[in-house]
Amino acid sequence: MNCSRALLEMLKNYETEYVFGLPGETTLPWYKEWLDYPEIKHVMARDERSSAFMADGYARFSFKPGLCEAPSVGSTHVLPGVAEAYKSSLPMIFFTSDIPLHLETQNMLTGLDQTSMFKGITKETITVTNPDQIPHVIRRAFRVATTGKPGPVHIRLPHDVLQGETVDPMLYAQKDFTHYPGHRPVAETPKIMEALKLLGEAESPVLICGQGALYSQAWDEVIALAELYAA
Repeated sequence: MNCSRALLEMLKNYETEYVFGLPGETTLPWYKEWLDYPEIKHVMARDERSSAFMADGYARFSFKPGLCEAPSVGSTHVLPGVAEAYKSSLPMIFFTSDIPLHLETQNMLTGLDQTSMFKGITKETITVTNPDQIPHVIRRAFRVATTGKPGPVHIRLPHDVLQGETVDPMLYAQKDFTHYPGHRPVAETPKIMEALKLLGEAESPVLICGQGALYSQAWDEVIALAELYAA
């Protein structure tokens, strides 16, 4: 099995519905294999900037990581969308293809230091240097993107790696991380009781609900609590 097909198998196992992006010369091996995976819908964007914001919107409304992809030098255009996801704490996994590894020092026209470019606006940036790394990298990307403080993860896919062959890949998914939050923290009972006591004693209680309530899809509970305390 080649790397591109292993990547698609992993995305399928993670119940991926959509990937937003547009093709380029360095992503052609991936697109060729994609024809056999109609369940993973590719949404063509007008440019790379649009694909990142489309993935952002998908993550906001689906409570699943938004996925997008950009070819090689086009990766510069996804910076605004990735930065928005990073500052908004939204899980995004974005793939960028690149020139072959052995040409990195040859000053190729479309080659650039993607790792340094994305390091400051992602939770993690990963370069796949061997096709056998794909299953582990995808599992790590979904886990990192959806746990703790959610955010974007960058995966760089050199052209020669996309065409390489994998040996007996372990293509299983960790289903806890197909959505966010991957791990739901639970407050300590004494802290909850203390908060209830303060609410009960307050003359004019005010509820200030942050993004955690949204991530937990707890809008009905927030309304019920506000009505109970006339907040």
